[in-house]
Amino acid sequence: MNLGLGLNIATTKSGGGLLTPFDSVAPTAGYSLRNLGLSYSGAVVRVRKDITGNPEQDFTAGQITNGTLSNFLETLGTDAHSQSVFTQFEDVSDVSLICDCNSGGTDELDAFDALYANGFVSKWYDQFGSNDAVQTTATEQPKIWDSTTGLVTENGRPAVDFDGVDDYFNFTTPTTLSDEFFITTALNSNPSGQWGMLLNDQTSASDRIRLYSNGNIDIRINSSTYTYSSAYTPNTQEILTIERDSLDSLEVYVDGTTQGSNTDASDWAGILGYLGSNQNQSSGQFYTGTFQELIIYNTDQSANRTKIEDNINDYYDIY
Repeated sequence: MNLGLGLNIATTKSGGGLLTPFDSVAPTAGYSLRNLGLSYSGAVVRVRKDITGNPEQDFTAGQITNGTLSNFLETLGTDAHSQSVFTQFEDVSDVSLICDCNSGGTDELDAFDALYANGFVSKWYDQFGSNDAVQTTATEQPKIWDSTTGLVTENGRPAVDFDGVDDYFNFTTPTTLSDEFFITTALNSNPSGQWGMLLNDQTSASDRIRLYSNGNIDIRINSSTYTYSSAYTPNTQEILTIERDSLDSLEVYVDGTTQGSNTDASDWAGILGYLGSNQNQSSGQFYTGTFQELIIYNTDQSANRTKIEDNINDYYDIY
């Protein structure tokens, strides 16, 4: 499989595979439903089961799709009796073993297995540090599993769904990006209102990245605002990259194609405050759509941009 590696990126075998761009130069932070580097084997998300008691559990990338997550979300109902029945009999493969009267009849336990609770992400782990994206309020957590349709996906790969009403994450440690930075995401934005927030400073609207329903991208750095008209297509899975290099050039790419650039010398006041909302969590200012990956460098990675984008595209098959 092509991992989008250039000749100047190491191709040393490690853990049974080629090094990725994220192994070669570690990002400042990275959030994904896959392992971004060969050395990472921990949990990628913490999921809340939407039943009485709200139990939570960590899941690795493999456990999201290998049945571990679905087993956690299996349920009969929220009442204690239903939960007790399910716990006692969920692993019985043949109901005739419980009672001969069940022989040849409908296996009611199959119906039990078909019932699931909704699953919501309470924590999206930072794979390169401890700056996790967290939401402790149950009603404001994005969904990863729907009780009716199952695992949330984009193009067959797991995704996290933000409802555009009140879903968002706080970053554990609000971080100021330097003059040189690189942000890339795999996402499908479908803002139904005026705009949906991608990233925002935690204290003000001075630094933000927002996506309009008309396809425009708005980036604000202190008092300077830059708009990239029709830069992306709503309701379409895409890779959005925003980079600011050592020459103070702010450039936007969608699916590897430039959408324009601007030059500005002002500093970012923040940016890693909220994912999916502005600083006030006010109505109409929430991200609508799905996220699969967010990678942030606090350095200029323009020289590695195509390698990073190719790696993301090879996995998600976006373009």
